[in-house]
Amino acid sequence: MRKLKLQMQITLDGFNSTGPNDEQKWVTWDLDGIKQYVIDLLDSSDTIIIGRKLAVDYIPYWEEVNNKSDNLMYEFATRIVNARKIVFTRTLDRSVWNKSELAAGNLSEEINKKPGWQRYYRIWWQFICCGSYQGTIDR
Repeated sequence: MRKLKLQMQITLDGFNSTGPNDEQKWVTWDLDGIKQYVIDLLDSSDTIIIGRKLAVDYIPYWEEVNNKSDNLMYEFATRIVNARKIVFTRTLDRSVWNKSELAAGNLSEEINKKPGWQRYYRIWWQFICCGSYQGTIDR
């Protein structure tokens, strides 16, 4: 089985949610402190696995940042935009985003049946809290 890496933001006391209007005021950026770590993580991953609810904002946001080379997040954006994205969904029947494809089945089964998935993957929190990762997280 291929390796999966979990990336998430969480407070020291375990808070990792958004507000009622999806705001994330609790998130603070120590960009200088995390930049190289995040770049290294992105460089060691060729596929991003996310759910549809996140994808609808996440993918367009990073595509927009990728068009602004003066943006502080540009180095992240270029890597995210160029990565393959697997969007897990039960409601969409076709992908509307660049470099993305849809998956609807069991996470472990979907990963193992995809040809060419040879490196590492980033996986998002909703798969962990829903229990759908089924023991596939390596770190």
